[in-house]
Amino acid sequence: MDDEKNYEVFNDGEQGVTMPREEIKETIRMYRQTTSFSHLLGNVTNVIINYLEDMMTDKNYFKQKRVTTEVAFKDIKEFRKNLIAAEKPYLIVDPKIIMDQESDALPWSHWDKFIPHDHNATPMLYMMNHEFFYNDTDYSFALGYTIARYKFQFGITILVDTQMKRLSLENELKTNLRFKALFPIKRYTETMIPKPYIKYIADKYNMDITSEDFLIELNKRSPFTILRLHRPATGETEFFILQMTDIQINLPEYPQGERTMQNRVEMNSRVTFVIEIETNLMNNFLLLTHDTFEASESMSKYMTRLSISSKVPTIDNFLGSKSLYYKIAAQFDNSSEVVDLRQFLSYDTLPLIDYINQNDLQDDYIQIRVYKWTEQIDHTNPDILQFDKRSFKLTLNGLDPEAVYNIAIYFDMNFLAKIKTYLTLPNTTGKDYEK
Repeated sequence: MDDEKNYEVFNDGEQGVTMPREEIKETIRMYRQTTSFSHLLGNVTNVIINYLEDMMTDKNYFKQKRVTTEVAFKDIKEFRKNLIAAEKPYLIVDPKIIMDQESDALPWSHWDKFIPHDHNATPMLYMMNHEFFYNDTDYSFALGYTIARYKFQFGITILVDTQMKRLSLENELKTNLRFKALFPIKRYTETMIPKPYIKYIADKYNMDITSEDFLIELNKRSPFTILRLHRPATGETEFFILQMTDIQINLPEYPQGERTMQNRVEMNSRVTFVIEIETNLMNNFLLLTHDTFEASESMSKYMTRLSISSKVPTIDNFLGSKSLYYKIAAQFDNSSEVVDLRQFLSYDTLPLIDYINQNDLQDDYIQIRVYKWTEQIDHTNPDILQFDKRSFKLTLNGLDPEAVYNIAIYFDMNFLAKIKTYLTLPNTTGKDYEK
């Protein structure tokens, strides 16, 4: 091979990177870093939530939304809100990753395409489905990515107030969503570029990563749109690749409706179904350079939230003579909070509590237990937990805003049944329609 000619480092048949022969005499190094899976999952979950909202007749149908597996950037403050007041309709999304059962309907990108290179060169680039999309021959480096096939399953639960709303929701979902069919949708997906690589490029250009010129320079060379997001809560500046992606959707079963009863009173109704998606997403980023490069920041630091479902406590249905009446999951912004538990009592129980207070009955008919994740906190310590039976307000101190707290309310149902004999509860006596 003529030393005067450009030496081809690699070529995938569509796009290659060429560097002068004298530059290749130095050792070429390739570095690989996995992107934030937290961000990938959050991005795809948001696509599914937006898809559901778009398919509803009322675009503002869901009054409250929550993802049960909250893997997110550690500075997302809106997840740390008090979640105990669940205004309905309430959308709950439970994402899971499926490691097998991939479909043949969605083809791989660059599947089984190996990139030829000179065997005497380094690094050994026998790597499947990768591409170096950002090439800078002036500074002799290239930025690339690999594609991975992902399959996710989203358990969808929608809580509503009444049976009729549930039946209407089932009808609307069956009418507007394509159940028992595979079909694709095209959506933009974001992938976070590892910050050490961004810093490396900025240092090469002698630019500030927060400057507009740096963002313009990146987009001049990249075939994909590169976005920048500055997070004031942490002072971090992050960069993302925006790519149009085929997302294959499958809704394998029709929605199922069910209801929760408490003392013959319907507490809520719900509709559940599953959405499966499959797509190809960027997952590793590659840096090809002559420089010695050290990545001091791991992408795992962005995954700060664990699966809430794996940290749900085992709450006994009975506590002595008392029965479990209600469970509440909550997150709090402040280290001290006061929770009014009356809002969780049904209309046939509230008059009983009022009667007990009005007659100053001192019977031990209620107990409260609180768990931080799976660990029960000390209910006997007034510095941590206080409960006022008259106001039904629970005071909690020393709260961790990163944790989920589970509150369990126990009632002595036999005692409440005796109280009922002294009252005529509303909606228990029939009468004719008004003339």
